[in-house]
Parts: sequence; C-alpha cells; structure tokens
Amino acid sequence: MLVDYGTDVLLIGDYRYSARGDVCTIDGLANLKEALYRRFITNPGELQHRPDYGVGVYRYMNLPATPSNRQKLANAITMNVVREKRISKVNFARADWTMDVCMIEISVKVTGVSVEYQFEVVK
Repeated sequence: MLVDYGTDVLLIGDYRYSARGDVCTIDGLANLKEALYRRFITNPGELQHRPDYGVGVYRYMNLPATPSNRQKLANAITMNVVREKRISKVNFARADWTMDVCMIEISVKVTGVSVEYQFEVVK
C-alpha cells in the first residue's frame, strides 16, 4: 500500500533550487520529520490562524534541564504532535538540553508503522 505523507517546500536552511530553477520539495517520511521540527521550534500563538500550533522548544531551553522541566517539554511535544493529522499515536517523547542545544527523541505511529526520529534544535 502506497502512503502519501505529503509534499512541501524543503526548508532546511535556505531555499534550495533544482538545476531547472524550481524550489526543491520534500516528501514521504522526510516531509513528516521536517513538519515535526517546525512544530517544535514554533511558539504557541505565533501563527494567528493556528493558535494551538507549536511547542516553543526555545522557551524551555532557557529553563534548567531538571527532570520536571524535561517531562514538561516531553508532555508539550506529545500534546502538540498528536494534533498532526498524519500521526495516530505518540509512542514516546524525550527531551534534554543545554543552554545551546536541545535533543529530542520521539517515536510516532503513522499508518500502522512506528517511526523514530531524533532532532537537534540549536539556539
């Protein structure tokens, strides 16, 4: 069974262009991973048309990485990611950070399969 995970503009860094001059796109599970990353770095309320969208990882990076704060971020990630229509379940989410880098591990269920991603969010 062929599953469509969507296609979007590739936004890792600056726009990238093909040899023909078209903006490069991303699809499949890589598109889902990029969509999750954008969700993590967007602050709640930043998008007026989607006020509940976004985790706001950078806000947590200004707090001490105590077990309680790490759990709060993991919960915020879980609560926001389950709103992603391509994801049916969040198996687990973990986060830990220093002042400059936040490492996020997440396992999600999409169309019957579990997919694990690791993210590095840098200030």
